[in-house]
Amino acid sequence: MRATSPSRRTISSKGLEAGKPALDEAAKTLLDGVLERRPLMMQARLRPKIERVIGLLLSEKKASEADAETVKEALRLVIPRSMETTFSRLENPDGYQADFRRAMVDLDAYFALPRPVKRWPPAALPPKKPASEMKVMAFCASPRKNGNTEIMIDEALRGVADAGASFEKIRLQSLKFRFCTACRRCKEPDFQDYCPIKDDMTDIYPRIAAADAVIIGFPVYTETHCGQLAAFLDRWDPFLWKKFKPKRGMVIGGWGGPDVDTYDHIIEHVMFILKIHRIETVEAISAGRLIGKFQGLDSDRRAICGATPKN
Repeated sequence: MRATSPSRRTISSKGLEAGKPALDEAAKTLLDGVLERRPLMMQARLRPKIERVIGLLLSEKKASEADAETVKEALRLVIPRSMETTFSRLENPDGYQADFRRAMVDLDAYFALPRPVKRWPPAALPPKKPASEMKVMAFCASPRKNGNTEIMIDEALRGVADAGASFEKIRLQSLKFRFCTACRRCKEPDFQDYCPIKDDMTDIYPRIAAADAVIIGFPVYTETHCGQLAAFLDRWDPFLWKKFKPKRGMVIGGWGGPDVDTYDHIIEHVMFILKIHRIETVEAISAGRLIGKFQGLDSDRRAICGATPKN
């Protein structure tokens, strides 16, 4: 094993090895606390990245020691936005998510909970033909009929109709389709069909292929897009190999997380999946805090985001 040079082992007055950024006690507690909530196998990889960004921020600020705010700034550049809730847990453990806990048991607190809806800055990608000649396929991955996801999709489709385009909406819950088996028959040049599995997807493939734009709406469950959408997008492999004209896309996501951007990285992940299938997302909508006693519905079991002011 190569010996470590003495200069690399020098200990600074802050108790840190030379080459690592100096952190005050609050900053160190925050960084350690955030890392402890990541899997052990990830911590060793994440820490050097975060420390490098902290060092760059200190250099930019011409500071010698990082405080908790500098660590937060570095963490936001490295880890998913959803991990920011850890800051609240560490800094105010007794008050963390108190409003959410109250909203789970108290109706007044439930209806008072703000539920933001955000429209992402749209991409500048003009359509190649008039709206009146366009067909939009919308897919709702939520298992709840007329839930928040579907209500947001319906709002988007209202805009589609107002623009003069035609559309079709399909709830994945109503389809019967099997999981992709990764047989890759769709990749074979002499295979004429989209997929060897014969189920409801057999009829869906050509309708997606013929559409000019696609809308995907889904809820976030367990820190990722719901299983219905995952299984559906797995069956899109034929579009990687068959002729598939480029399309415009829209992504809509909702979750119970505390902020409207808690799961931005999940929205972006779905955008990426669409991108590899030659669908460029030009619009995105997200909604947060769809949680509480009625789990995002009002007292009449209707989607609560329908009555929520939009950003």
